[in-house]
Amino acid sequence: GAGASGIDGYSYSDGAVSITSEGNIDTSGEGAFGIRASGYSDLSITIKSGTVSGGSGDTSSVGFFAGDLNNLTNYGTITGGKSGGAIEGDTIGSEQIDNYGTISGNVELNLDPDDDWTKTDAIGAGSDSFHNHTGAIFNGGARVSLDDDGLVLNEGALNPGGIGVLQTTEIVGRLEQTGTGVLGIDIKGSKADRINIDRAASLADLI
Repeated sequence: GAGASGIDGYSYSDGAVSITSEGNIDTSGEGAFGIRASGYSDLSITIKSGTVSGGSGDTSSVGFFAGDLNNLTNYGTITGGKSGGAIEGDTIGSEQIDNYGTISGNVELNLDPDDDWTKTDAIGAGSDSFHNHTGAIFNGGARVSLDDDGLVLNEGALNPGGIGVLQTTEIVGRLEQTGTGVLGIDIKGSKADRINIDRAASLADLI
C-alpha cells in the first residue's frame, strides 16, 4: 500500500539498526520502499540475494533516513522500481554503498532530511561513496548524487541506463575508474549514452 515498506527497521534512540535480506521484495504502493532504515546511530543493510524493488512516486527501493555511518552491501539486485529510484539517503548521515551485484536506477545520497529527524547535534555527516566492485554492474539512472566530496569508484561495469538503453547520467561528485572497470556506452545512430560529472573524473586505461 501507499507509504508501506517491505522491511522497515528503525531506532528512535541511539541504537544501531542492522537489516539482512535474502529474498525478493517488491512493493507497489505510492511512496513505498523496498527496504528502509532510519535512526540516530549507524544504519546497515545487507542484501545477500534476491531482488529489491520500490514503489511509485517520491521513493526508492532502498532508503536511509538520518543515521550516522550508513552502509549498504549488495550481492543481489536493486532495481529503480516504479519510481526509478534505486537508493536514497539524506545529508544527516554518510552513506557507503558496496555493490557486488547489480544496481539499476537513480542513486541520491544527499537529499534534504525529513522534518521528523531533528536530533542532529550528535551526528556528524561524513563523505558519501559508491564502490562498484569487480564483477558488479551499475546501470546508472538520470541522477547519481553524492555530497561535495563524494566518490563513485568503478571497478566493475558502469553503463548509463543499462545495455541497450540510451541514458544521460548526471554524477554529482567524483568518478574514478580503475584498470578493471568497464564503461559501457550505447550508440544508436546520432545518439549515445552520456555521463555528466560536476567534479572530477579519473578513468584508467582510457585515452
